[in-house]
Formats: sequence, C-alpha cells, structure tokens
Amino acid sequence: MEEKTEERGRGCMTTLCYIEKDDSYLMMHRTVKKNDVNKDKWIGVGGHAELGESPEECLLREVKEETGYTLTSWRFRGLVTFVTEAENSKTVEYMEYMCLYTADGFTGEPTACDEGELAWVKKEDVLHLNLWEGDKIFFRLLNEDEPFFSLKLRYVGECATGYNNIDIAAAKAHGVTVCNVAGYSTDAVAQHTFALILHHYSRVAQYDAAVRQGAWKQAKTFCIMPYPMQELAEKTLAVVGYGSIGKKVAAIGAAFGMRLCIATRTQPQNCPYPLVSLDEAFRQADILTLHTPLTEQTAGMVNARRLKPTALLVNTARGGLIVEADLAQALQKGVIAGAALDVLTEEPMGDTPLFGLENCTLTPHAAWTPLETRQRLLELAAENLRCWLAGTPQNGITAP
Repeated sequence: MEEKTEERGRGCMTTLCYIEKDDSYLMMHRTVKKNDVNKDKWIGVGGHAELGESPEECLLREVKEETGYTLTSWRFRGLVTFVTEAENSKTVEYMEYMCLYTADGFTGEPTACDEGELAWVKKEDVLHLNLWEGDKIFFRLLNEDEPFFSLKLRYVGECATGYNNIDIAAAKAHGVTVCNVAGYSTDAVAQHTFALILHHYSRVAQYDAAVRQGAWKQAKTFCIMPYPMQELAEKTLAVVGYGSIGKKVAAIGAAFGMRLCIATRTQPQNCPYPLVSLDEAFRQADILTLHTPLTEQTAGMVNARRLKPTALLVNTARGGLIVEADLAQALQKGVIAGAALDVLTEEPMGDTPLFGLENCTLTPHAAWTPLETRQRLLELAAENLRCWLAGTPQNGITAP
C-alpha cells in the first residue's frame, strides 16, 4: 500500500499478482485515490517493495494489506523490466523491475481496500475491462499458458517540446515509447521573443551602457538620444508557426497594436489574423518570428529569401530552421536590419558566422529557463513517466 511504503522507503522493484478462483481473477477497480494515474483502471494486486524485501515477501505483504488474504500457493510467472532512457536514447536514467505472480491458494476473509474496490471477474471478461496496456500483454501470455516470460519495456522521455534530437524512426522500429512535454514553455518563450524584439527597437541595453559610461552626466540637455528607437505599433509582425507559442506571440503583438499575419502549414480554426504563404510573410514582415518545429520540411526554411532591408528576424524555435551562412551574408550586406536568435544550428555554439556581428543578438537557448518554467517542465516530465509506468502513456510521439 503506497502510503505505508512511502514512509518506510521503497526499492525499485514492484510485484503484481492475479489471484485466481473459480475461473475468475481478483481485480481492483481504482476509484478511491485522488490524482491516481490508475484512476478508473482495473489492475491486479501489488505495489512497491520495501527496502530489504524479497519479491515473495513483497507479494505476501501487499496481498495481505490490500485484500486481507494470506497466500498459500503462488507461481512466479514473469519478470518485466521498465527502462527509461535519456533524450539521446543511450543513457539509462531509471530502471524498475516488476515481478508478476498468479496465486490459486489463500486463506482468510476479504477486507476493504483503501485504494479501490475488489471484485472477482470471469477470465473471459477481463479483457473487456478498462485495463492498462501492460495488463493486456500479461493476460495474453497467461491465457497462452506461457510458463515464464521476461519483457523489457523501454521509454524515452523528452524534456522539451521539440524532439528532433531523437531518432523517431529507430524508436518506432524498436518499439520504444517516446513522449515529449508540450505547452510548458509557452509563456516563457513568448516573453523572450518580445524581449529580443524590444532589445532591438527600444535600445535599452545601449542606453544603459551609455548612462553607465557617464554620457547622461555630461549631457547639456535633460536627455540624450544617440540611438534611434521605434514604436512597435503599426509594424507588421509575421508569425511563422501557429501552435501555442505562435498564438501567444501573435496575441502579444496585437496588444502592442501591431499588424499580424500568420504563415502555417496547417489551417488553423478561428484564426483572427490573415493567413499568408511563407514567401508572402517574408515580403510583408517588419519582424518575422519563427515558432515552428524542426523537421525535414522546415530545415533551412530561412535561406536566401529576401526580407525588407529594415526587417528583424527572430528565432526562438530551432537553429536548424536557418541557413546561418545565408543569414550572416544578409546581415553583413545590409539586406536585413538585424537578427535576434536564441537558438543556433550547433549547440553549444560552435564556429558560427553569426558570432560577433553587430546587428545579430544571440542568447544561449535561454528562453525556456525561467524557474517557474523549469519547475513546470519537471512536473510534466515526471507525470509522463508515471503514466507510462502505469500503462497509460500520455503526450506520446511513438507507441510500442
């Protein structure tokens, strides 16, 4: 039982037992606990081993605590290894073993369980219950009277929204579940996008540096204005990609009184802004900001295409969207006014031609790093893992 084992410490091993009687299995309908990843699922009896317990000791204790029964006859039927791998799919970050048993002998009287409702279910009806996917595999093997089986279930948790750093085709081919974390950084990335835009148009950093160097003290009037500033109102903001971040950026731009246009591969519903092609977005934009994933189709989408000579290019998405040599040449020749980038093709930064250009602002892939954002990311990534371990994966990019 989870509350007791949490207090006394847990190992990285669990047990799961299907108790049999009269061609039926004793199943638990998880309806009691709040925030239960198994909510409304039907599962067998079991739980985490306490420190120092053998699998059999854990089995007997969990069955006694959850059902009131004392097992007198049981069989070790299978071993399931859960593996969680790092984003590069090479480093194992977490591993857990589950020992699966069936039992056909027990004594004692049933007791109420504080984790759910216990019921005897005919074996022929079990697969019609709301089961987690792992149970379906186990019941199939048990129904085939497999004497013993060993399964290895693998999971890759991407601690980001983008997953271009994972070989998705290989994961699918090897039956590896890949889940990402979507929506955790929407506010932070939209905020950073406008921090870059305002850095370019309001010149705060330059004015702050001038004041620190004594320029204001030496002024003959009440202000100094060596750096030209511009208003965002009435400027055209072209948003490339209209997911959650693109929508947020567009809404902020509208609040500044900017003209909006949207370039996106998928037709959004109820979009309040004009939809244009990518080429048209380049032609119209005073500011062109990228919020699209890096795929084979979007790689290098910003190349020798022409923006206005007064335009600003902003990228807080993925560095590979831009052909950096083309952008560097455009910046050096004054083809566009400036670029503000939080991402590069090579990270950490390598020998990029963009480094050192006066009209190119670079930040080190930092848009997602506010404390609240990282806390949200970890919570969602942990929830992804909990759901996968419970057999109900969420935010899946692949499924076994």
